[in-house]
Amino acid sequence: MGFLAGLALLLLGLHLIGEGLSSVKGKRYLLARAFSRPGSLLLSGLLLGLLSGSGTGLSLLALGLLEGGIFSLGQAALLSLAATAGAGAWVGVVALAQREVAEVLLALGLPLFLFRGSRSGGLVLLGLGLLFLGFLEMGQGAKAFAPLLSLLNPGPWALYLVGIVLAFFLAVLYTHLTLPNIHPY
Repeated sequence: MGFLAGLALLLLGLHLIGEGLSSVKGKRYLLARAFSRPGSLLLSGLLLGLLSGSGTGLSLLALGLLEGGIFSLGQAALLSLAATAGAGAWVGVVALAQREVAEVLLALGLPLFLFRGSRSGGLVLLGLGLLFLGFLEMGQGAKAFAPLLSLLNPGPWALYLVGIVLAFFLAVLYTHLTLPNIHPY
């Protein structure tokens, strides 16, 4: 049961992070400032990759900005590489996630969320805290499957297949939960 509870916390955390960052998307001047110079583009790409955990999604964003004529080829390539590096750093952050880090993020996010001017920052911090708690709960819940795996003694290809099926399931579930919130205008 802990694995499913962790998955629920993870999805809720992702949703809260998306809600917190959605207030920034309408402010074009932030985009212009963040991507105006190569150094700021590099730092922005690293930060966005670290926050989103998806280098692929930001690479597709860079491709769309390139096709739209907003970015040059060099800017799109730099954003894509920086986002991929940031997403790689995300793996390290998740590996080091401890319950204390999650509790600090939640404790910092709550007062920010309660004050009107910093609500989006509070949502991001609350989402990150729930995301870390979700990873921790999923790890604890997965320990219950260890005896089953030792009895079945699956080979590496079977474990890869299970990982692919679980990743596909999570992607479909998360896409299903977030697509109704996308508006075409």
